Amino acid sequence: MNAHKILWPSIESMLPGDVPPYVDIHGILEDVLTLVTPPKSHSEFAKPSNILLNGHHGLGKSLLAANVSKELEKRTGLSVPMVTFDCSEDTFELSLMGGSRVVAGGETPFVPGPFPTAIHLANETGLCVLCVEEISALTPGSQKVVNRLTDWRTGLYVPDANQVFRLKEGSHLVLIATMNPSGYGGVYSLNDDLRSRFDEIHVKFPAPKQEAKILRVRCPFADRGIIDQAIRMAADSRSRATEYSLSTRDLVRFISNAHRLRDR
Repeated sequence: MNAHKILWPSIESMLPGDVPPYVDIHGILEDVLTLVTPPKSHSEFAKPSNILLNGHHGLGKSLLAANVSKELEKRTGLSVPMVTFDCSEDTFELSLMGGSRVVAGGETPFVPGPFPTAIHLANETGLCVLCVEEISALTPGSQKVVNRLTDWRTGLYVPDANQVFRLKEGSHLVLIATMNPSGYGGVYSLNDDLRSRFDEIHVKFPAPKQEAKILRVRCPFADRGIIDQAIRMAADSRSRATEYSLSTRDLVRFISNAHRLRDR
């Protein structure tokens, strides 16, 4: 049986583009870059680590991943594409690996999922970042599929494509997964086998002074009074047993909306 025609995305379409800066108040960005930067020579034993960012919504986990891709471009001189996939309870093996699709003319080429796409892009450019958003939204059954998919260094066989995808020597794939704490709705506990494949980093709420620094960078138009008010609101929501705690992302939106309403 011959391999199917595969519809790969272009490298240019998968580059992050303009990315807002990640204000690294906890030093997490530098820690992640240390763990995922490829070795300088093949003789080195080290290889990029898989990273699991565990923290509440709106604390910049996805932004951090995009900044990793941009910073790796600077450090390696390579084009570093980024593949992002949002997990849910409806994510199954087909979603991750891809499948055949009917296109104009009646052809049924293979449309790759995020895992083979990331491998392909890593082989094309030398380095690719794969960001798996909300990995804890996967059901226990889908998590078992991911256990196997994370072994792409030994080859990933995709039946629908009738092909094995594997990294070429010298190519590197950086996997960054994000998750919310187990108390969130629609979240499952990660099985031990899957979790053991990652270096887990906890992303915490910033302290008030740290949050003020972030807001000054993200909202340079805002005066100190509105920033102080936003930080007090967030601290109050986080200190109570409320259903929803305001995140830094919520504060950026609040300040931006207040600024627009004031100036209309």
